[in-house]
Amino acid sequence: MTTYQSIKDIPVSGKKVIVRVDYNVPFDKITGNISDDSRMQLTLPSLRYLIKQNAKIILISHRGRPSGKSESLSLKPIGEHLSSLLGISVEVLEDCIGDEVIKKTQSMGPGEIVLLENLRFYKEEEDNDQAFAVSLSQLGDYYVNEAFSVSHRAHASTESLPQLIPAVAGFLLAKEMFELGRILKSPSKPLSIVMGGAKVSDKMNLMKKLVPLSENILVGGGMAAAFLSASGHSIGISMIESNGKTLATEIIAIAKSNQTNLLVPEDVVISNNAGNAEFFRTTEANSIPEDQMIVDIGPKTISNFSKVLETSNTILWNGPMGIFEIHEFSNGTKKISQTIVEQANKGGIILLGGGSTAEAAKKFDILDKVTHVSTGGGASLQFLEGKDMPGIRHLMINSR
Repeated sequence: MTTYQSIKDIPVSGKKVIVRVDYNVPFDKITGNISDDSRMQLTLPSLRYLIKQNAKIILISHRGRPSGKSESLSLKPIGEHLSSLLGISVEVLEDCIGDEVIKKTQSMGPGEIVLLENLRFYKEEEDNDQAFAVSLSQLGDYYVNEAFSVSHRAHASTESLPQLIPAVAGFLLAKEMFELGRILKSPSKPLSIVMGGAKVSDKMNLMKKLVPLSENILVGGGMAAAFLSASGHSIGISMIESNGKTLATEIIAIAKSNQTNLLVPEDVVISNNAGNAEFFRTTEANSIPEDQMIVDIGPKTISNFSKVLETSNTILWNGPMGIFEIHEFSNGTKKISQTIVEQANKGGIILLGGGSTAEAAKKFDILDKVTHVSTGGGASLQFLEGKDMPGIRHLMINSR
């Protein structure tokens, strides 16, 4: 597995270091305050290291999908919160490029930190515009990628900028690559993959790659409908992609040829409305009425899945087992998360994908009880699939 140089491998003292972070954090609609700062918290070790090393730190990030400059998507409240986390002043500049930004960054002292305004105020960021990247590169001596969650995006700040100045990995990015790389390189066996979420197509390539490496594949959540359909069962009004049944059939065949144990739900929780928990019940997976949909896995399936996970030394969980945001449909995800924590307590290596899996992990309070929770949903999928990552490909390789 390729290893990349980190911030410890470059002489940062007195140097201007551009750090690409992902501070696209959620805000509470009622209070207007940040509702989850976990992505910010995870970058603090790198920032504190750079501060201690007397680097001049220039943070760059995006927020939302603005069409031009928008005060509602400014990074100013994020800078204020970061100041409180670090205990030092973090100035948010009015722009991310231009003479005033250059002037400010040139006058910075060792250990100082600034946050540039939202990169996506310029369409050139998402267009991966070379001139925009050049403007950013003029601000620093080194580039640090601490934004794994956007490293699968070929944007100016992730793909073009690290080609212009020496580029290395931050501590968080390095940890993401190491932990996820365990699955591909030398997982402690048995390896079990828990797959959920809605779309088979989103995870088809990943499942193709991991089925031959795994002893067990456990399928729940919305994608279970595709596998039940492929097994000849009615799935009622459960949502399924047009090619979902075909994709599931292909995975079933791959699992069989590799002698991988593929488990699909034996029983499910059903309802006539995914957003209404007033009417729901449990039924056998082969007896779903035509006017009902799958909203969670049932107790038999929870038991079956748990028995497999209890014998697993490595577990990768990507995707919830049901509509966990609704209490009545959350039992499957909750119970599986509890079993996973029990394995972690026994010394098992437990890796969780980002996105909705991380949201579920937070809801059921297991974020700090497993080996690693990825900060990137789409990024973790692409990394595990072995795809080329624009935000990683130009980092300096460690020759040791």
